[in-house]
This record gives sequence, structure tokens and C-alpha cells, in this order.
Amino acid sequence: MNDKNHHTNQQRAGPQGTMLFRASDLPDVAHLVDEEAAAASIDKPVLIGTNAPFEGQRFVLNKSRTSVGRRGDNDLVLTESSVSSMHAWLINENGQWRVMNMLSTNGTFVNGEKIHEALLKDGDRVRFGGVEFLFRTREVQPVGKPPIAPVKRIGGLVVVGVILIVVALGLVWWLNR
Repeated sequence: MNDKNHHTNQQRAGPQGTMLFRASDLPDVAHLVDEEAAAASIDKPVLIGTNAPFEGQRFVLNKSRTSVGRRGDNDLVLTESSVSSMHAWLINENGQWRVMNMLSTNGTFVNGEKIHEALLKDGDRVRFGGVEFLFRTREVQPVGKPPIAPVKRIGGLVVVGVILIVVALGLVWWLNR
């Protein structure tokens, strides 16, 4: 193709291999995007593992009904001995998420309480047998005062330290004059 707007693959790579393309190229490159990464969204709830062996792992709840269990045909496969083969369901009912135990051997818990069925809210801890997750409905800061970043805390401490030193030096100077 001799179209001067046509780019070769080499011309499409930016710094660190970042792929560059025009909006009109999207249908041609859409297959290159990892489906699971594309499905991750601030609009979809996630389960974040809080203990081994799933600590720190994020599972996006893309379906309106997600099966959880040790067996390979579950939507969320938890290969851990305390998890039953078909352990529980996570169900989206008109925007509200519900967890339902499916006669598991070691139970399903929400915030430490054994349940058969329970509505979930942002921040709940959900445990399947011995595997615990934090349920997050979105990945943005809640409304209200945002937490202070560690860098700002350190900066604030430095400012307070400098003020204390200046005051101490001024006091020493005043006493020695």
C-alpha cells in the first residue's frame, strides 16, 4: 500500500514498545488486547486476595453470575484444599452483589460470619473455606477526605522538623546574646 498515512509495524512502536495507532486502526488491532485486561474496569467489582496463595491477586467479576470453586469448570477457580469443588456463587442482582454458599464443606464467610447467602458491599471480606478476598465495587477513592500520601506525610514531617530547628536555634541565640 502506498498510502502516505499507512504505517509499518516498526513505525507503530513507540518508546518501550508502546503500540501506536490511529482510532481508525482500532478494528485491526483489537485482537491484540488481552481480553481479561480489557474487561477490567472501574465499573466492575473485583475480588482482591488477602491471604496465600491468592494474596494480592485481583479477579474481575465480569459476569452477572460467577461460580467459585476448586473444580476447573468454575468461573473463578481456587485451587486450594479448603475450597470445595463447587463452593459458592457470586450473583449480580440489579447492581447489588450477593454471595451464596453452595453446600461447601468449609463454609463461606462475610466479614468473619458464616453465611448461606448475603448481600455484599464495598470493603466486605469474603472467605471461601480458608481463602479470603476483599470485595471492591470500584477502584476509586471513596467520597470524603482522601488519604494522605506517604510522600506528603514525610514532607510535612520535614517542614515541622525545620521549624523546630529554627525555633531551637533562635532560642539558643536569644539566650546567648
